[in-house]
Amino acid sequence: MIAIPVFRKRVSPNFSTAPEVLVVQSDGHTIWSRARVSLSRASLAERKKRLLALGVDTLICGGMDRVTQEWFERRKVRLITNIVGDVQEVLSEIMGLRERPVDRTPEVA
Repeated sequence: MIAIPVFRKRVSPNFSTAPEVLVVQSDGHTIWSRARVSLSRASLAERKKRLLALGVDTLICGGMDRVTQEWFERRKVRLITNIVGDVQEVLSEIMGLRERPVDRTPEVA
């Protein structure tokens, strides 16, 4: 199960301040279910425990503090950090549903 902290329609820059998380159940290429879970009133400890209770094994986010990162790593949650952008686009890229955009630098003659 994948979790992506969300701020509006984008990946939240920080896990600890995200108002909600998108939780996605998939087999790697097909999404079976998705749900938005509110985190707005949850403490950092409650956020972490809630994701584990939901069965999250992959967390995609902009960033998090070192202590939280180590907490998830000890519990074998795969972390994909430093991710920015529209949540749906990021999810599609991570799941391989479309090719990653290529940075095309113009050639100089």
